[in-house]
Amino acid sequence: MQRGLGANKHFEYQTAYRMFMKASRLRPTEPAHLISAANMKLKLLRLDDAERLYERAWGMAELTAAQRRMVGEKRLLLRRAGAWGGDFALKAMGVPQELGPPRPAAAGQPSPPRRRDGRCGEEGTEREFIHIG
Repeated sequence: MQRGLGANKHFEYQTAYRMFMKASRLRPTEPAHLISAANMKLKLLRLDDAERLYERAWGMAELTAAQRRMVGEKRLLLRRAGAWGGDFALKAMGVPQELGPPRPAAAGQPSPPRRRDGRCGEEGTEREFIHIG
C-alpha cells in the first residue's frame, strides 16, 4: 500500500494502480486497496475500469460508512460521465476548468496559452498534466 501511495504522490498512476491491486490480492477483504486502485484508473481516464473497481468495492461487506459514502459518490459521478463529456475526468478530480486542456477559442477570442512542452496547467504542480486528444 505504501508503495502505491508513493507512486500516486509522484503522479505515477499506472504504477500506483499495480501496487494497489497487488495489495488488494494480498488482503482481499480490505476495501481501501481496491478503492485506491479505482481512483488510479479514474486519474488515468480509464472510466470503465474505474467503474468496475468501484462496483467491486461497493459489494464488500467491510466498507466503512465513510468508504461507502465516497464510493457511492464516485459511482454517481461515473454514471453522469456521458452528460459531462470530455470534462468529466477533470471535474471528478477537482481540476478547475482554467487548468484543464485548452479549449478552442470562441470567435474573436485569443487561444489559451500553451507551454512549449505541450502540457497545460501550472508547471511542477499536481495541476499539470498532458493534454491528450
